[in-house]
Amino acid sequence: MGRLPDNFAGRPITARIPYIMGASQALTSAQPQFTFLSSLFTHASDRPFEIHRVLFRGLPESFDDLILTLANVQIFDFTRNQNLLKVPTPPANLVIGSTISAWEWAQPYYLTRAEGFSVTLDAVPFPPAITSITIQVAFQGFLVNDAPATDRRG
Repeated sequence: MGRLPDNFAGRPITARIPYIMGASQALTSAQPQFTFLSSLFTHASDRPFEIHRVLFRGLPESFDDLILTLANVQIFDFTRNQNLLKVPTPPANLVIGSTISAWEWAQPYYLTRAEGFSVTLDAVPFPPAITSITIQVAFQGFLVNDAPATDRRG
């Protein structure tokens, strides 16, 4: 996990609560552009969401490494009107090693209420032995409690 900042929007962070925002989708061979419902990746809490990584899992688990090469993912931050990836990319290319299927960020990425991502999956043609796969996508981090602003100068 990257560094843990001690403030958000100029206010001290007083606590962090583990939080995951995720969903999964079954895909068939060469299925074009499946976009998750925007509500699945829209932050709905009053507390800021401090994201540290995006986790990817493939099901069935016995094919996890292969499955993460059979689809491309595109992540779009609709609040900032910004793609997080230049082009749709296989999740296998984003992972931090062979032990964890996660795209780890050096600095946290923050979402506040009603901000979020549009996540799209594109399946490539599967090998003949595989008829469908399931891809799980999860943004992992913390909900942060930040202290109210004060008049105290420090």
